[in-house]
Amino acid sequence: MIRVEMHELYYPVYYVHRIERNEAALGFDLSGNSTRRKTHIRSLESGNVMSSSYITLIQEDRNGAGFLIFYPHYQGNKVPQSLVERREMFAGFIVCVYLIEEIIEDIIRVETARGLSLTLYEGDRVDEKNHLYGTLIDDKAMELSFSVNIAGCPWF
Repeated sequence: MIRVEMHELYYPVYYVHRIERNEAALGFDLSGNSTRRKTHIRSLESGNVMSSSYITLIQEDRNGAGFLIFYPHYQGNKVPQSLVERREMFAGFIVCVYLIEEIIEDIIRVETARGLSLTLYEGDRVDEKNHLYGTLIDDKAMELSFSVNIAGCPWF
């Protein structure tokens, strides 16, 4: 177990679905990383669903890139109107964990057989340190590039 840096709020994982595959995540402090903590705060304060930057899931043995979607939950089951109310009525997060490879391969399985290649990066340009999925192909007949926003996090 690794000690996290001291900070004001802690968000340990209390419940996981499919315990046999995710037991390592129990007790993990989701706010133990400053980047994820900023995402928590943005989500809590805005009342909006937000995505983390890409991460390596602690329960994955494949070193696959993943990401977390944070859904803020408030007392009364509705998003309060003001920032002060959102802070006071905040009850916790519902967090969804996604492994990028599993999502993309399910989506493009048929197209890959036809020769389609897909490469994803976090951010707005090709940058190896933000590589999420796939391999760039030099010999391509056509190329299409575009950005998409996934719950507040840009992908290219």
